[in-house]
Amino acid sequence: MGIENMSPKSGRALKEDNTVVNEAEMLEAIYNALVINKDAGITLSGSIPEFGWVDGDAEPTPTEFSFGAKVNPATGEITTMYWDGTAWEEMR
Repeated sequence: MGIENMSPKSGRALKEDNTVVNEAEMLEAIYNALVINKDAGITLSGSIPEFGWVDGDAEPTPTEFSFGAKVNPATGEITTMYWDGTAWEEMR
């Protein structure tokens, strides 16, 4: 299957609240949150801030309920976390 058989994509998507987002801006927001300002967090979908960090790095400290993804660089395992107001807890 070559690129000539793929349908075009607009680069826009709908969030859960039906607002339109630009995917390039979302990728830039993810990069900025993971590389530039790790404690800022981003809101990818809905209204809950989301964080990502490498296991062993300093963990972000949100100011409100948030979701997080902790990545183990040795195994690639991703642990889904939530911020309970004082610490990150593993989701079960």
